[in-house]
Amino acid sequence: MTQYDHYLKFLDLLNSNVWNERSRATVELKKINDAEILYKLFKVIEDRNDDNLRFNFLILLETLLSSPRHEVSGTALFGLVLWNGKSGSHSLNNKSYQLIQDYIKSSKVLRYMKIKSIRYAWGRLPRSKRDILLEVISKNHLKELSNIVLTCFQIRDDDLWIKAINTLIKFKDKRGNRYIKKILLSGSKNQDLLNTAIRAIGTLGSFYDYKLLKPYFESSHLKIQISTIRSYSKILGAFSVRRLEKIFLENENDRIKLEVLSRLGKINHKKSCTALIRFLHLGLKGDVGLHVDWALHNCENRIKIPLLIASFHEQDDKGKVRVLNFFTDVYDFRLEDFILNVLSSDQPDIIQLMTLNLCSGYPSDKIKKLLEDFIFESTGLKSYTALLELYQINKLEDEKILFRFFEQNPSLDYLSHHVILKKLSEGRISDELQLKALPYLENILTHGRVDLVNLVFDCLLYNANESLIEKGLEVAKNTSLDVIRDHAIKVFAKLIKTNNRYLKILEPLFHDKYFLIELSSGDVSKKFIFELSSFLMKRDDIDYTLFFNHTVSLIKDRDQELFKGIKSDELLNELYRFWISYDLRFSEETIERMINQYYSMLNEENKISFLKKLSQNAHIHHMSFFYKEVILRKEALAPLVNQYIRCIHEEVL
Repeated sequence: MTQYDHYLKFLDLLNSNVWNERSRATVELKKINDAEILYKLFKVIEDRNDDNLRFNFLILLETLLSSPRHEVSGTALFGLVLWNGKSGSHSLNNKSYQLIQDYIKSSKVLRYMKIKSIRYAWGRLPRSKRDILLEVISKNHLKELSNIVLTCFQIRDDDLWIKAINTLIKFKDKRGNRYIKKILLSGSKNQDLLNTAIRAIGTLGSFYDYKLLKPYFESSHLKIQISTIRSYSKILGAFSVRRLEKIFLENENDRIKLEVLSRLGKINHKKSCTALIRFLHLGLKGDVGLHVDWALHNCENRIKIPLLIASFHEQDDKGKVRVLNFFTDVYDFRLEDFILNVLSSDQPDIIQLMTLNLCSGYPSDKIKKLLEDFIFESTGLKSYTALLELYQINKLEDEKILFRFFEQNPSLDYLSHHVILKKLSEGRISDELQLKALPYLENILTHGRVDLVNLVFDCLLYNANESLIEKGLEVAKNTSLDVIRDHAIKVFAKLIKTNNRYLKILEPLFHDKYFLIELSSGDVSKKFIFELSSFLMKRDDIDYTLFFNHTVSLIKDRDQELFKGIKSDELLNELYRFWISYDLRFSEETIERMINQYYSMLNEENKISFLKKLSQNAHIHHMSFFYKEVILRKEALAPLVNQYIRCIHEEVL
């Protein structure tokens, strides 16, 4: 019995109803190691035309694809391709397609083995089935198989040619160019084939192939016209601009115009930029007009900026606006002279405004001087824009501008006032400038809009003087707007926390519970608590309980830190008196620190107060210190001894 007869016997058992027979047949058929035997078995299966047998045999092919012999794996691949799409069974089609993809993507099979297997399968396949393998080659970018792709042109099959051309485009294999030329010269009636060939010329063709494309500019099919324009521009580059410009001006179809604009933008040459700038003169509207701008944006700045500058004065007002749009967010040294030239000439307001918006990118002395002139010699948006640009250049660091502003008091709009106040609220200015700004700030406090008034309050944090604080206090007291009053309270609270010299001026606010809440919010330093407590304890008419309820709770959480680093006897005594007045319990660590570091610094009144406190928080290891101090003051503190002994006794128990 030959090997073929042996495997043929087991092939018959693949459809057996007995599981053991099917299993044995599967095991034996997986041992096939001869391509010719496998090929003959495929022919037998095809002759029987049994989908069930095909599917059972298909499962074996997954193993045979991994064969170390490329003839066997190639024949297995041949069978998978042969059955893909042939049967009406979706499961068979899907399974065969999946096995092909898994084999190509498998990392267990070396790439050169896959290449050899595909070559072998390609040679056995009927020409009508090669398109499936061609798709696999293209999808997985198997450039080593470019040669067999070229063999597709040996037979006349338009669909196969289209797939082959697309594969060559993907591989950028210019050897296929001779076949593509023949297709274009043949005058084929297949529009899809012509369109694909024209696209391929753009990638695979040479400079001199542009002549092949000329007849197709006049095609009645829009897709072919668009592909022709695209390939023509790819082949000739800047040399295609004249023809493209002519097509744009003569053709009425918007899709053709859009394609021309796209290609001119991608050519990115002085000639293409010049053509696009000429289109700005035409006043085009809609998508076409918009795409002119987009195409110019695709051109490099080094190419288009000098051309746009040169064409600026030739444009109408709308064209000038469009030109200025290209200079936004762009830095080019040539634009500085352009800005100075435009702002020095007689131009409509919109053009001057757009040009002013470019100034912050060019912080030269000439630009700064020009902006200063616009601030004081213009009005409305132009004055504001100049002020804003100057602010963006140097944050108005040169106080000469502000001096000039407060001296001349120009007629500015709301937005300009906003910029000036923002500057004053960001940091300290000189005392002389503060005096100059005082009438201006007081006027805004009285007559300004809400947000401007609040900005004046913000200025107080860095540039406060007593006169302006008193004016602000009056405004906060008399205003009916909560947004102004609340903001003023927050600012005044911050002001007191940073500088206690304004306590007396802002004394009326201590009757406002919201102000006291604001005082106690956020971080509260020991020094601030002491200074404020010293001030408030001298006043019987102010209810400061609300403030202390919060600050005392803060200190209770960190009483170890309360006296840390104090070197002043006066500060220690005041702080200790403040502490005792709220009857707060000392922690053991605080008592130790008081005894070892600060007790000697207390005055006599506070020493007695501390000993009384110690008698309520007795510890045995404080006994010698306590008795020594009490004996020195036995008449005043004799009753404390019994209390201390009771506390010690309770502690011992």
